Amino acid sequence: MLRDIKLLKPAYQEVIQLRYFQEMSYSEIAQELTEPLSNIKVRLLRAKKLLAEIITKNNSL
Repeated sequence: MLRDIKLLKPAYQEVIQLRYFQEMSYSEIAQELTEPLSNIKVRLLRAKKLLAEIITKNNSL
C-alpha cells in the first residue's frame, strides 16, 4: 500500500498521509496546510480515486 501511495503526486501523498496515517480531521488538515476546507476535500477525493486506480492496475498485472 505504501508503495502505491508513493506513486501519487506529492500533494496527494501529503493529504493521504495526514488523513489516514496521522488521523487528522479535514479541518485540521486545512489548518495545517493553510488551505480552504473545500480544497482539502477535493484533493482527498482525487487522491483516493487515483490510489484506487493504481491499486486496481497493480492487482491486474
